[in-house]
Amino acid sequence: EADALEDDAFEDDTAMREYREKRIAEMEHQARKTLYGELLHLPASEYAREINQAPAGVWVVLALRCAGKLCDRLVEALCGAARRHPRVKFVCMVATACIPNYPEANCPTILLYRSDELLGQFTGPRSVGLVGTDSAADERAVLSALANVIDFESLEPRPPC
Repeated sequence: EADALEDDAFEDDTAMREYREKRIAEMEHQARKTLYGELLHLPASEYAREINQAPAGVWVVLALRCAGKLCDRLVEALCGAARRHPRVKFVCMVATACIPNYPEANCPTILLYRSDELLGQFTGPRSVGLVGTDSAADERAVLSALANVIDFESLEPRPPC
C-alpha cells in the first residue's frame, strides 16, 4: 500500500510539473506576442539601442519622416499597424536627425530591419503605399507594402520576388 501511495504521489508531481511547464510556456508565448503594440517616436540618440540592438529575430519598421501631410499620414497608418502587429517594433524618427542631409524628397521612407540587417526599403510616398487621400486605405496600403517583405503570421522574411 505504501508503494501505491508513492506511485500516486510521483504521478501527481509529474502531472503538476508538466502542467506548470506548459503554463509557463503559454505565458512566455503570450508575453512575446505583445512586446510592442504602438509606434515609438525616437530621437536620433536612441537609434543604435532601438534598431541595431533590437532583440534577435524582432522586426523593426523604421519610418523616416519630414514635416508634411504625407509623413503625417504615414505616422497615422503606422500607429494602426503597430496595434495590429504588436510583435513587430514600429518606430519613427525625423529623417535628418537620423541621417544628416537626408533628402526631403525621399520622405517618407520605411526601412525594415531584422537582427540588425536591412531587409527592405520603401522610399517616397508611392512606394510606402500613400497614393490616395483616404486614411483608412493608407493603413491597408502600408501593411500591404510591408507584407511584401514580412510574413506577419510567422514573422519570417518573405523570399525576394
